[in-house]
Amino acid sequence: MAADGRRVPLHAMVPTPFTEDGSAIDADSLTRLATTMIDRGCDGVVALGVIAEPASLTLREQIQTVEVLSAAVPDAELTLTLMSLGSQAGAAAAEELVRRTRDSVTSVMVPVTDSDPDVLRRDLIRAHEWSGAPLIVQDFPASNGVHIAVDDLASAVADLDFVTAIRCQAPPAFFRMQQLRDRTEVPVMSGFGGVGLVDELLSGSSGVVCGISRPEVIAHALRAWERGDIDRARALTAELSPLIHFETQAKTSIGIRKEHWRLQGVIASSTVRPPTIPYQASFRRLSALHGFDLDIPPSER
Repeated sequence: MAADGRRVPLHAMVPTPFTEDGSAIDADSLTRLATTMIDRGCDGVVALGVIAEPASLTLREQIQTVEVLSAAVPDAELTLTLMSLGSQAGAAAAEELVRRTRDSVTSVMVPVTDSDPDVLRRDLIRAHEWSGAPLIVQDFPASNGVHIAVDDLASAVADLDFVTAIRCQAPPAFFRMQQLRDRTEVPVMSGFGGVGLVDELLSGSSGVVCGISRPEVIAHALRAWERGDIDRARALTAELSPLIHFETQAKTSIGIRKEHWRLQGVIASSTVRPPTIPYQASFRRLSALHGFDLDIPPSER
């Protein structure tokens, strides 16, 4: 355990592998990916998050994704992400997805829907009523453009015992974590691939969501933190930070991470769907510098 007694779980955000032509989900690759992430130290999996290209999936494919993950890692926590609740159509689609998958999931991650705390609180109560699930609130303005003040976010979740965590991805994340810990009893969670892991742990993070292709390093850093070895935790994340930076850049991150999983032999194809940018040949030299050179000809390094 860490010096303050906290155990910090690591949740794997899972991309969606497609067949080579992109026409269907590759269920075998998805199974291998989920089991690999758990084998490498993750405690749970997050389905249909931003790197899963959820907007490109049909409802049937979204349901299939959840079913495959549930079967692949039945003993792990499975969080279902709902990327849109702000419109009537988005809420209706989300409700149908949850209705069809509720028995498979442990919790549901929902976005901050409005900067008005009263509106957000209403939406959270409604989401819990129709999902019947514990909720994780994702504060990620880069995904939906909704910014909310810390005081308003704390007010929105006050006394809602079904809100089990706030995933803090609004910058500066470590500072907002500190503020939320002063204003609410709801636990806060880290994101962004773990690049600010130690700073966020010191700021009160009680969980980590990580979608990079080397999650085992973040797992090792968390175990070091739990032993009270902050220097080792920081050294591990510092060593990984160039890869995290490469894999988490907006617009290119999904294709890069998929290719890195392919190069490790975990998934069969790094195909993405529009509007996601595919992995570029010009990235191959950079991938090699990060250790992903398993099938890159020397002339292209």
